[in-house]
Parts: sequence; C-alpha cells; structure tokens
Amino acid sequence: AAHTGPFEVPVDLGMLSDSLLEELKSVLEHHKGETDVRLTVRNGNGETTILQCGEAFRVRPSGRLQSELDHVLGAAALAA
Repeated sequence: AAHTGPFEVPVDLGMLSDSLLEELKSVLEHHKGETDVRLTVRNGNGETTILQCGEAFRVRPSGRLQSELDHVLGAAALAA
C-alpha cells in the first residue's frame, strides 16, 4: 500500500536534543523521496507540537527507514 500523507516521527520532548536532531537528519537524508516529514513532539502533559520538516527532508517511507528511526529514537529514550 502506498504511504499517503506526511511521514510522522513521534518524539518525546525530554529526548529532544541537538545530537538527536542531527541523527534524525542523517537517517532522513539516506531515504530521500517525495513524502513530507513531520516531527510530532509530545511534552509531559500529553500535548503534542507538530514540527513540519522542510522539503530537504522529504523521504521515501519504508520498513528500513522506520527501523532506523526506531533505533535512533530508542537509543535516545534510554539516554533521556
């Protein structure tokens, strides 16, 4: 099934750091495509802020992209 709509990357605010953003950027750049990327940032109150990534970070969604993102976000969650 074709992926429709933006590719969403959920991130907890407590995990967000410059180094995490750099890692996410490098993963996204390895999977260039046509799909917009949105970071959905959750804070401790359960509120979500959506950050739309620019055209430079459009991706081609795939299982591989998802697993690389899961790896980066999982490592960040452990470090937080």
